[in-house]
Amino acid sequence: MSPFSFYFHDLRMRLGLRQTDLAKLVGYDQTYLSALENGTKGPPTEELVEKLIRALGLEEEEQIQLKLAVHESQKKYVLSSDMPAEIFKMMSELWDALDTMHPAQVQAIRSITQLKGQPNVTPVPDRVRIVRRQKEEAKM
Repeated sequence: MSPFSFYFHDLRMRLGLRQTDLAKLVGYDQTYLSALENGTKGPPTEELVEKLIRALGLEEEEQIQLKLAVHESQKKYVLSSDMPAEIFKMMSELWDALDTMHPAQVQAIRSITQLKGQPNVTPVPDRVRIVRRQKEEAKM
């Protein structure tokens, strides 16, 4: 289940709402909300998130938590084309290992990504492209 699925279910339970009642409040089909809650669909659209915020009268902190859960539940990520090749390789290796990772490995990777304030390390550049000299430049 995604972070959004957990948060959405918990929020609905805390508010004492049935899925059918929530569906009527936001104008979505109950089966869609059920699929969001059990993780087979999602993350939700920004439109639905805004409808939930308005219909449920969510406090600012709850809005932040809801939006964070949506962000953390993305199923697809796109790497910028100007990323170094090492980033592409790392992400490919991570993707290939996801199904077999031990929780300790996940925690270790999360700990690394949460490091803040570390000295800036110059990234290793991609291979330097060799530029051939023009014939006139090469004469000595």
